[in-house]
Amino acid sequence: MSAARSFMPSLAPAVKRPRTANLAPILQEQMKAIRDRTYVPVGYALRIQLGACDDSAYFQDPVNAQIAPLTRIHGLAFEWDQTCYPQMTEMHARGSGSFLFPDGVKALPKITDPRTRRLSPTDPVAPKIPQNLDYYASGRIIGRDGMEYFVLQPVEQIAVRIPTSMLILKGETNPFNGTKVAMLFSKQKRNGVHWAFLVHGLLRFM
Repeated sequence: MSAARSFMPSLAPAVKRPRTANLAPILQEQMKAIRDRTYVPVGYALRIQLGACDDSAYFQDPVNAQIAPLTRIHGLAFEWDQTCYPQMTEMHARGSGSFLFPDGVKALPKITDPRTRRLSPTDPVAPKIPQNLDYYASGRIIGRDGMEYFVLQPVEQIAVRIPTSMLILKGETNPFNGTKVAMLFSKQKRNGVHWAFLVHGLLRFM
């Protein structure tokens, strides 16, 4: 059993900001599926694209001034590289629409600064910059065990690597309750990995 599976946090989130529906039943179901390994493989997450959210830090000063030049080029997105792609699975069976990170996720790597362009091989190598989730979070929630999670929403697309190609998971509004897809990403590591959960809304392959 992996380090991630050996620890299953007991969560019934106490909401700080933003106000959200009770997530406890959703997280308990996902954690049980991870613990029981009742899921099927999908691939590896490469990049997550977010939509605009009025509550997010990037709309507030001074964060907006700091990251606006970056988001104009890179978008509201964060990504992993080939050294740390997190595995994605689908809960229970294909078509369930609920996706898991059964081994947790590693810390986001530094990325090549997209604001720097190399026009020739003799130009300096572009610097690496950190990916700071504080800039993209629209709030945080805290589990009963004290684990703090960034709330990243709405999730618009997830690029998923499969053995022969790449697929796009598209986030859509759930017509029954009006919710959009959100990602909970733990601020701290536990057993060497971050915990991440996809909740609410609908996720479908394009």
